[in-house]
Amino acid sequence: MTVNGKSCCRAVGRVVPRLILILAYIFYLLFGGLVFSMIEGPRYNQLVAEEASNVKMAKEMLIEAYGNNTNMDEVIVRLKTLVYAIEHPGEMESYHNKTVVLGEEWTFGNAMLFCMTTISTIGYGHLVPHTFVGTFLCIVYSSIGIPLTILLLADLGRLSAISIMKTFNKLAKKCCRCGKKRGLERRNSIRRRSQIPPEADGSGGMESDGENNRELDLTEVNISPDDEVHRSNGADNLHVDEPVVEVVNCGHEGEIDDDELLNDVPIFLPPIIFWSYIVFTAPGFGMIEGWSFPTSLYFLYISVTTIGFGDIVPRSSIGLVFAWTGLLVTSTCVALSYRKIIKVASWVVDFLDSLVSRERIRQRDARYSNIAI
Repeated sequence: MTVNGKSCCRAVGRVVPRLILILAYIFYLLFGGLVFSMIEGPRYNQLVAEEASNVKMAKEMLIEAYGNNTNMDEVIVRLKTLVYAIEHPGEMESYHNKTVVLGEEWTFGNAMLFCMTTISTIGYGHLVPHTFVGTFLCIVYSSIGIPLTILLLADLGRLSAISIMKTFNKLAKKCCRCGKKRGLERRNSIRRRSQIPPEADGSGGMESDGENNRELDLTEVNISPDDEVHRSNGADNLHVDEPVVEVVNCGHEGEIDDDELLNDVPIFLPPIIFWSYIVFTAPGFGMIEGWSFPTSLYFLYISVTTIGFGDIVPRSSIGLVFAWTGLLVTSTCVALSYRKIIKVASWVVDFLDSLVSRERIRQRDARYSNIAI
């Protein structure tokens, strides 16, 4: 098989499994969005009708009490109860009305956003299942979806980290090569300016020992019978065993192990990638959602770090893309920096262990000194 054929097979072997994993993840999101919207949609409509009926009844009772004008304290109590029921639906009897109060319908798009935030462990909390089937399905769905999301993000994050490091090494080598070339040209120019003319030493530009003009006459070579050299009719049929030449890997990028690329990651690279994504993405995302730059910056940070307070939730479907892309950037930064973190943690553990060992030695010496006294 030719080199191009091997490269194509290697590329197909890398792309096809990842493509299958990505398609499986997308299908899993679509399936979850369809199922949850079908299960929770009717229950949501029922809760909306119940909430509207309760509000209407409360208004009628307030109008009746206010119209009689006999007990204003009761009017105030009913008003406070109504306001508290709307602001704190989780603490009232109808605690399932959180989604209803927030006005989040179980449409297909919202259900997909719910699935994505659930299996990515962001969990905004703006949508919650209302039915027993929905809650049970949420447990099963997240039990499968969370490992799938971790597997996909870990694989794509590692692949992205390797690509970033290859690009970084190319730029670093190019800069180093330019610096070395300029340094070599500078040294050559200094050497030319300080070089003595060949005529000054009386050699006429020829080497005194004549090594450069010495020619090797193959007909003058004494060949022993043990040598595997055969000559007839001059040097045309001269056969010499070719020496074994060791092929040295000169560091071509295709031959570098991927794990080696992640061993020498500059400590400043992951934070630059992480904050560059948030800062440069926030203005565009804010324009789509109608948010200010600080609000968009805050939302992106809370989302990509999987904190997910849920106080700010995107209203457009593009928010799902931004949130998932941010998770991929976070996974890439983790793949770039986790080895550095492990090294730092190991150094801290070794340092603390050395301190403890020194303290034990000091206590032992003090104890022996007291015994000697």
